[in-house]
Amino acid sequence: MCNLGEGVYEKGMKAGRLQGQRDSLDRTGRLIKATTHAGRLQEFLDSADGGKRITALFEEFDIK
Repeated sequence: MCNLGEGVYEKGMKAGRLQGQRDSLDRTGRLIKATTHAGRLQEFLDSADGGKRITALFEEFDIK
């Protein structure tokens, strides 16, 4: 019974991680489209190392 519970737990954790990755990719894709449409793709590319610059772009384009 213990092994069954562990298996269910691990499967749920994996599904959660995969969903988080999909959400992150979707969010980033929307930011790429928004910055491209605004003629600011280079600004996105320059912020791709993360940090405050990319966070500011997500906030500016209201991407949650």
